[in-house]
Amino acid sequence: MLAAALDRPPVLLRLDVPADVQAKLASHRVMLAGGQPAVVAGAVARAQALYFPTAPGADGHARQAHAWFYPPGLPGFAPRTGELRR
Repeated sequence: MLAAALDRPPVLLRLDVPADVQAKLASHRVMLAGGQPAVVAGAVARAQALYFPTAPGADGHARQAHAWFYPPGLPGFAPRTGELRR
């Protein structure tokens, strides 16, 4: 199997899946690694889960909303003065 991520170089993996999948987790071994990551580490925003309360539903029970926040993180760049409020 070929596996890769934006911030890691690609690798060729050997994935060993047992016949009884429920009895044991699969294992893997890196067969070949190399190359350069597709982008500089830290340049890709990492998602952060957000949860916040919302109005109760029709049944009167409290509800919770979910969202993903991707904070900027490109190295060497910053917002203009006064552009972001805290």
